[in-house]
Amino acid sequence: MSQSTQITEKPEGKINRADLEKAFKDLRKKIYLNINLTPEDSSGDYINGLLSRFLEKYDDSITFYSKAIELDLDNPGLYSSRGEAYWQMKEYEKSIQDYNKALEFNNLDVNKFFEGPFDEISKMILPAVKNYTRGIVVAEKDLESFLEASCKKIINRFPQIPSGYLHLGIYYLAKDNYTDAIDNLTKYIDLDTDNNFGFFLRGICHSKIGQKEAAIDDFLKATESKTDLASDQVCEDIFEFGNADDNRIVKNLNLIKNQLGDSTLLNNTSDYSKFLGFVGQKHSIYIMLKSLDIFLGLHKAQINNDMIALAKYLDRARFEEIEVLNDLKKLTSEIFSYYPNFTSLNAVLQRDSEPVFRVNAKLSLLKYFASGFIPIDIDWTYEDNIEDKERGLLGLIDQKALNQQYNFTHTFIHLTEELQRESTEIIKRKEQEKARALVDERNKIIADLSHSIKNLISTVIDPLENLKQEKVVKPAVIRNALRGANLVREIVNAMNLSFKGSIEDFYYDARNNIGKSQMDLESIINASLIYSIGNMFDGKYFSNFVRNYFPTKSIFQEARSKWTRTSQSNDVQEIMGFLQKYFFEIDLAIVEETKYVMGNEKGSAMKLLILLQELILNAVKYSAFVSKGQRFLHIEFDPDPREISIRIENRYKEKAKAKTSGIGHVIVENFAKLLNTEPIIKKDGDIYSVEIKFKNFWGK
Repeated sequence: MSQSTQITEKPEGKINRADLEKAFKDLRKKIYLNINLTPEDSSGDYINGLLSRFLEKYDDSITFYSKAIELDLDNPGLYSSRGEAYWQMKEYEKSIQDYNKALEFNNLDVNKFFEGPFDEISKMILPAVKNYTRGIVVAEKDLESFLEASCKKIINRFPQIPSGYLHLGIYYLAKDNYTDAIDNLTKYIDLDTDNNFGFFLRGICHSKIGQKEAAIDDFLKATESKTDLASDQVCEDIFEFGNADDNRIVKNLNLIKNQLGDSTLLNNTSDYSKFLGFVGQKHSIYIMLKSLDIFLGLHKAQINNDMIALAKYLDRARFEEIEVLNDLKKLTSEIFSYYPNFTSLNAVLQRDSEPVFRVNAKLSLLKYFASGFIPIDIDWTYEDNIEDKERGLLGLIDQKALNQQYNFTHTFIHLTEELQRESTEIIKRKEQEKARALVDERNKIIADLSHSIKNLISTVIDPLENLKQEKVVKPAVIRNALRGANLVREIVNAMNLSFKGSIEDFYYDARNNIGKSQMDLESIINASLIYSIGNMFDGKYFSNFVRNYFPTKSIFQEARSKWTRTSQSNDVQEIMGFLQKYFFEIDLAIVEETKYVMGNEKGSAMKLLILLQELILNAVKYSAFVSKGQRFLHIEFDPDPREISIRIENRYKEKAKAKTSGIGHVIVENFAKLLNTEPIIKKDGDIYSVEIKFKNFWGK
């Protein structure tokens, strides 16, 4: 720049106006020298008008623009420029006339209109700031009517330009006309599907009229990535922490906030607290903090790098206390003082489960954050402007600070409500899962017991088969068949009682133990043993065990034939002889078991039978994997005046595995619970034992 066109500055940093005017005069001369202007050319007057407006000589600017318009009546840019000058002169009626004239031309720069007059007029109809605006001579309703009509005119002339629908939607949103806002924002989204901002605004509208599901769907789309991260570095620090998904969400949040700030109708006055509530609930702890930081413009002292680092650490949900940096330990302690019964990160994670932990961690962070929340800085000094002094103290409070306080307060409310609702849903799902598990467990037990019934039916079929072969009917065979049929019936009854009743039922049946359904403990143990051995001949369900007990087909057929007869015998020695030959050494250490008789009016005899059947069956099954010479089964019955103990012991092979329904232990645990007891399981080398102790119901 030459000496004659330099612009100097005063010591206080303000531009010397005289130098500025001289510089523009020199610039104007150079422009005129480099272009050939004719008297009919409007460019010279346009340049003079533009430079005059820049120098705030609005009267001169209007004069030059008017001369340019006389020479070029169909130039919309000249009307827009003169309208801007009239606007600066606060001659709003003339300004609006020029803008309306500019809108009549098809080559109107739509975006320029929205960035200029639309934005300026918007400031005057905002309820929060209109009381502080001076010099408005046009009625507010006329301004509103102009904005609405202008948007509609642009839409009619340029239906494929998304901006018209967007700004009309924003206008309706600002005027609380959410239905019309949704209609226009939907059209904007249809034309610009890659813009998250439209979904964000439409979600706010849906939330305002109570359409929660539609709002959530829009908010979710607003946070979804539409472009590659590398294409737009909106926020430098997003790559310092976290995964790609979190980084994309942070990018979208920045884009939305930037567009929000570009709209006067929304900037500093819009309610986006429900959106922040949604983001905080649906996404990670880190995203919750970043969304508050981005949209509320908080002090670094409130959400700083330490809090961000801690949030990313909490999102991992894999805690090793040694990994918590020393400078974060104090912060962690302060934040989690709001966590219910907090001891350590690992302890509460294991206690509460990961979903519940995340909810409580977010609530703790919110409470900690709210306890020290401070809005953005407020300038408490008056400027040298009489207009500012007339506004009073309220005029000095930045609208952004008021809106920030409002949005944080309501975000805290919405987010807390959503997190509490989520916590309730988690508990509800857990209860439902628990209920389904109980139903599934019961169904498995019934299925397993149904299989048991199938096997027990053989106690009826075998005697009847023998009966067919007898020339003379033997009463003993008939009795065995009837006993087997009654046993099947009683087990079915026991299944119906398996999920109800209490230990009081056992006391009752022990006292009322007279009747044909009663059984003494010797009979229960013997029946359980016979039931378990009978299963070992079932190649369909117990093939692994059958092959181990009977290595050849001939041995299997021989043993099965003998078992058909032996199982009908009441001779314990005959049964034990059979077991020693084909199965294992057996030792029954039973004392006075016949004196312990259990009635079955409340199903207690059958419950004991089913319990012992499963315990003995398990011992018989896994003894099969041990070599023949090493197998043994020991059943011990040991009563005393206060409790009774039944212990089953066998040798087993530790690494042996067999395909099983896995329901046996469930049956044992369920029936043990009815006895107010738990199985005592011990492993000593290759010896496995399980013991059941329960009250002596026959004691005094």
